[in-house]
Amino acid sequence: RNFKYQSVMLRPQCYITIGDYEFNKCRSVNIVRSFDQFTDTASIVLPSKFRDVNRNMVNGDGAFKKGDLVTIQLGYYPNLTTVFEGYVNKIIPKSPMTIECEDKSWKLKQLNIPNFYQTACTVNQLVTHLIGTSGIEFETVDANIGTFRISNKDYVNVVDCLGELKSNLGLYSWFRDGVLNVGYPTAQDFYEVNTVDFGFQRNI
Repeated sequence: RNFKYQSVMLRPQCYITIGDYEFNKCRSVNIVRSFDQFTDTASIVLPSKFRDVNRNMVNGDGAFKKGDLVTIQLGYYPNLTTVFEGYVNKIIPKSPMTIECEDKSWKLKQLNIPNFYQTACTVNQLVTHLIGTSGIEFETVDANIGTFRISNKDYVNVVDCLGELKSNLGLYSWFRDGVLNVGYPTAQDFYEVNTVDFGFQRNI
């Protein structure tokens, strides 16, 4: 059968970086993003044995470590979209090997909380105190939350404190494009809908 247009096959592809290592294939990738949870997670399953330059590596041979930067790009050739950025949280060196990752909230979990007391406190003042000099960009709703007190004996880490804002004040926290947002989100802040055109014998 003759077609009047040139068909372009949709070929799935990926590009993943973990620390200093790059991959254009893997066994599977699973990314979880939820309106109800602060931390976005990703699970990358790699073959237990793979090749790096001139040597075979089994279960990473210590190449990966907790805290390594992770970027996951997925798409149909030749277009790739960054769907996850974060850090290695856990390495499961079984066969196959699984790398469990968390978004930038992982970095917040490493921050200690200094004591804080502020009357007529705004959300921006509180988040500025929590983030400190971490270098994490943030945007907050313009709102006053009254008197707010933090004792470092009450909270485990920054994420724990942000969880209290959600529980007590309905203020959600989420990362998008590497920026921490604190406020009242809409569904569009969490879910993006992209339409892909599939046609039998055209691009399938």
